Parts: sequence; structure tokens; C-alpha cells
Amino acid sequence: MNLLHHLARTGGTLISRCLAAMDSVYLLSEINPLGVAQFDPVRQAAQWHGFSCKEDDLWLLCEPSAFAQAIRQIQYHANGKQQSLVIRDWSHLDCADQPFLPVYHPKSCP
Repeated sequence: MNLLHHLARTGGTLISRCLAAMDSVYLLSEINPLGVAQFDPVRQAAQWHGFSCKEDDLWLLCEPSAFAQAIRQIQYHANGKQQSLVIRDWSHLDCADQPFLPVYHPKSCP
């Protein structure tokens, strides 16, 4: 699995679109365990790459361990299509959570 890290407003969208255009790349964009309500990796994989999931499988909102399990399943799917999983992270959500998360959440930065 490859991770694309970048600061906001530095061209990450353009770079990720270029990568996603490659046949061998299985891209998920703006992924963060705290942000699945906005950008759910399971739904992205289903809509963009044909990852099959049932409504029962959309358990990401429950706990972080489920998030990791979902990413492993998505990676397995990408490998089966002979593609490399590339995750464009959304790490600035950890510190700059407004307006996406409540004012306080357990992982907010001081």
C-alpha cells in the first residue's frame, strides 16, 4: 500500500487524479478513520473500483479496528485486480477538524 501525504492546497488533488488515471493504480482519496462520514473508503472502493460490499459491510463508523480491517479487504481486492492501492490521506483532519467533526473529539490536537 502506498500513502500520498501532502498539505492542503499544495496540488494533492491534481497529483492524485494523475495517479488514478494509471491502469495499475487503485486510488482512495481523503481517507482518515475520523472522516468516514465524509469519505468512506468502502463506498469509494465500491463506486470507483467495483469493490463488492453489502450494506451489512458498511461498519466503518463503529470503531478504528473495523477501519483497518476494511482497508485490508480493499487492499486484497486491489491486489486481485493486479493494482497497487494508493491512499491519499486526510491527515490534517486530526488537527483541523472544523467543520467536519465536533469541536472536541478524543484525538484532537492540543
